[in-house]
Parts: sequence; structure tokens; C-alpha cells
Amino acid sequence: MNLKERFFGSPWVYRWLRPLLLGGFDFSNVYKWLNCGNSDILVDIGCGFGNALEYVKDFREYHGFDTSPRAIEWMRSNHNDPRVHLYTREVTGADLQALAPTCITMMGLLHHIDDGAATGLLEMLSSTASLRRIITLDPIFLR
Repeated sequence: MNLKERFFGSPWVYRWLRPLLLGGFDFSNVYKWLNCGNSDILVDIGCGFGNALEYVKDFREYHGFDTSPRAIEWMRSNHNDPRVHLYTREVTGADLQALAPTCITMMGLLHHIDDGAATGLLEMLSSTASLRRIITLDPIFLR
């Protein structure tokens, strides 16, 4: 892991420095849009260090997907809840069919992937019959 990956993959950067760089943006209102309740199954694509779990407390199951082993390991050690399930990989259509999520969040994810991958992901989500709400927010625009 090079210096850049070590720095940007640090829990400290995402939990403390990133909010400062985003101008103290309050994510609580964005997560309220999910309108998650105790019967909902929440899938967090690109869950990172588990920011969603700071704001969303009501759900039946939470499934976090991220390709960073460092982020998933940190989440496992800091979110000891039997309702929380974590995966060190990309989400698949088979996952969505098996989990039958009602809510999906993709916070700060789309700017990490190219247009083809983003379109494919959104098409995959659109074929998930159980889904009632998707929330995505990207604070960065990159060509």
C-alpha cells in the first residue's frame, strides 16, 4: 500500500478530516430521506467506514459492501451489532435478489467509478423488486 492509499484509506481521514473538507456538511438530513424503519433491509454500497450507521439506527438488517479490507475490518471492530453484515467485495445482482433490500444508500460512491460501471450499477438496482428507496450523494465532480 503506497502513502496515498494509506492516508486516504485511514479511518481518521474519513471520520474527522473529510467532514472538515466538506465544510461540515450535515449528512443527517440525507440519511433521513431513506425513511428506514425497523422492518427495512438496508444495503450500503461503498459503505467505507460505516458512516451510515452513525445516522441510521432503525433497520432490520444492514448489509455493507466495500472493496477496502481496511474499511471493512474497522467496521467489524467498531459496529458489533448482530443486524450488521459486512462484505469485502462489490455487490452483485445475486446479492440484491437474495437480500431483497428495501433501502439502498451509495454515499460518495459514483465518483469512484466510470460511467459504464455507474450505469450498470443503476440498471442492476432498478431490477430489484423489493427496493422502495435509493439515496446517493457525491460531493465531488470529476470528468
